[in-house]
Amino acid sequence: SDDLPPGTRFLLVGKDNGSMNIRRYTSTGTYLDTWSTQQPGGPYPNTGQCFAPNGDVLATRFAYTSPILFSRHGAVRNPAFGSIPTLFFNYHESCVFDGAGNVYVGQAGFNSSNTDAQVPVLKFNPSGVLLDSFVLPTGTRGTDWIELAGDQCTLLYTSEDTSVRRYNLCTRTALPPFATG
Repeated sequence: SDDLPPGTRFLLVGKDNGSMNIRRYTSTGTYLDTWSTQQPGGPYPNTGQCFAPNGDVLATRFAYTSPILFSRHGAVRNPAFGSIPTLFFNYHESCVFDGAGNVYVGQAGFNSSNTDAQVPVLKFNPSGVLLDSFVLPTGTRGTDWIELAGDQCTLLYTSEDTSVRRYNLCTRTALPPFATG
């Protein structure tokens, strides 16, 4: 990750060797350890990870009730981060932290029949409390991969198609695509 200072960078690989765990490597490729995502059986993997400003790592667990929060060294800090018993979204695919430590979680649907409202981008505070949700215009697969621009307002995202879309989180408006084709 280039989100960490030089000398402390490492690489995380989800669903390595057919497991649902995360394997951590040095930036030169040396295996360090395995982090358990605590996801019970099933074919659904850990799909994405993102780094908090303090170095914590949030890992998404597709088709599970919540992401899981780790310390930068792999200790589980919150195994039910963002779990909302009364609100069932479980298509967690990707995530990105803002400068204040809040995290946005993008969600992809299982298929193209999921509506935009079924796969919103969710915003949580650093403790996993839901702060907001954003229904964005998407392609066939929701908000599959997300990134936050330096202005802390522009969210870039894909829908497993040929467009990189943009949405202004501060004004809640869709912007012209960043790239298509």
